[in-house]
Amino acid sequence: MILLTKRDELQRQTIEKIIQIAQQEGFPHIPIHIYDLDAISAKTREFLAQIPAVSKLAFALKCNRDREVIQTLLEEGCTLEINNEQEADIAMQMGVPLEETINSSPITPPHDLRYLLEHGVKSFCIDSASQINQISREARRLDANPHVYLRIDVSNVGSLFDLSRLGAHPSKAADLLNMAGDFGLIPEGLTFHVGSQCENPDNWKKAIQTSSEIFSTMLKYGIELTVLDIGGGFPARYTEKSPLFSRVASTINEALRDYIDRSVHIWAEPGRFLVADAGWTVCSITQLDESFKEEGKTIGRATINYSAFSGLTELFECDHFTYPIYAHTQPNNERSEMIGIYDIIGSSCAGTDYIARGVQLQRLAEGDAIIIALTGAYNQDAYGNLDKNLRTFNGANFAKKVYVRKGKVFAPSTES
Repeated sequence: MILLTKRDELQRQTIEKIIQIAQQEGFPHIPIHIYDLDAISAKTREFLAQIPAVSKLAFALKCNRDREVIQTLLEEGCTLEINNEQEADIAMQMGVPLEETINSSPITPPHDLRYLLEHGVKSFCIDSASQINQISREARRLDANPHVYLRIDVSNVGSLFDLSRLGAHPSKAADLLNMAGDFGLIPEGLTFHVGSQCENPDNWKKAIQTSSEIFSTMLKYGIELTVLDIGGGFPARYTEKSPLFSRVASTINEALRDYIDRSVHIWAEPGRFLVADAGWTVCSITQLDESFKEEGKTIGRATINYSAFSGLTELFECDHFTYPIYAHTQPNNERSEMIGIYDIIGSSCAGTDYIARGVQLQRLAEGDAIIIALTGAYNQDAYGNLDKNLRTFNGANFAKKVYVRKGKVFAPSTES
């Protein structure tokens, strides 16, 4: 049995299929992580259809390094946004020409800058005089002529994860871009980040308007900027409160029409929007404590054979962040028609290892399934170093990975 809201009722068949796949792959003895690769294709096509001005779609590789995920994105026309030697190696292993990639970290250290330049990356992000110096120094050593685009600080209000620690104040834009030109770099454009999981579309509008003003200012210095990178932050629908992408896209399209010349190349760096929906993590309840009562409803503690340390580390970054949680009860669970309120906790001894707090589910039993949805972004493939024993902090399990494409289930290659 699955307890679902009206909106989630539409996902009933999907969840039943998820459970069937998990059972075939070793559940309940081990957690199973399922990637729906068709969902990634659909999201990529949706993005490009809804914001047609985007000419370069660079998936932020830090969001997910899984090879099957990356291959799916590449087949849909994406390139990659990379920040370091490791990510450059992944891109090259996947056959991505590095001259098509971009480096949008304005704090990439000199060793990694050198490696990226040596292997063909041409576009680099800056937000300080220090980074301009470092890129220029490494470029001179290699006789390279990289382009640079300036990250400006913009509003992150309404985003679950504030990323405003990076970015130059717009008032410093002209000085920094002129300095870049003086140091032999080629000023190319601007970028910004409205915050990760941005649920306030107006952030994009204000950022695009500010960018337009800087474009005009730079013309006075004889510098014509040709690129506007609208960054990341595009939200996945973790809750009903998350805005529909159509609303975000409409705001961006309107701002681009109002403020940006059509000759400017528009780039974007979506991460979670493209891959979050594709991920499903299926865990089993290994221990259940229902010793608490409140207003007649059971307050229980359900421990699962997975952990926030297994790759759900965004739970540590934001008190307001939550994944959609579903339960799938066993046929012999005679209480599944009843309702309970549970804290879902991970298998480590850490006091922070909570998967969800106070979530309403049907009454659970040991061995029942907990399904964590939208786990395709910033998961074990972003943070984890999967060893052959599939174990992480305090012995907690990583999940076994499987993929679904066009209805067929398959295991990862040894490189994924």
